[in-house]
Amino acid sequence: MFTDAYTKIRGCTYFLMGRSKGKDMSCGTAFAIAPGVLATAAHVLHKDRGDSSSFQDSIQVIRDPEIIMRQEVEAARVIAVDVEYDIGLLKIDSPRTKDSVVFTNHIVLPGTEIGAVGYSRRTF
Repeated sequence: MFTDAYTKIRGCTYFLMGRSKGKDMSCGTAFAIAPGVLATAAHVLHKDRGDSSSFQDSIQVIRDPEIIMRQEVEAARVIAVDVEYDIGLLKIDSPRTKDSVVFTNHIVLPGTEIGAVGYSRRTF
């Protein structure tokens, strides 16, 4: 079941890299929620841990299926952030795909087996 779900969303899953002063500062996961619009955790976008007032100088993303093919990364820019809920929205101006995840109102019952998709956050 998880493999089927991941197959459907893999093209909407992005690896995110934030850079400041020319070096990697943070990494994370973003998901396309509309063509060219990505949702991620806001803390990945911040330049310094604990400082929600400034963002990375450069934010780049690459779609999960394109990592293996070594495609070019795409530049993304912050369009909205909610620090309280730790959500950030990014915009890719010229996305290579219009794929996006589809949200449902299905409730996951307690005891249901679930899986996780994405890239762990790390700070350099």
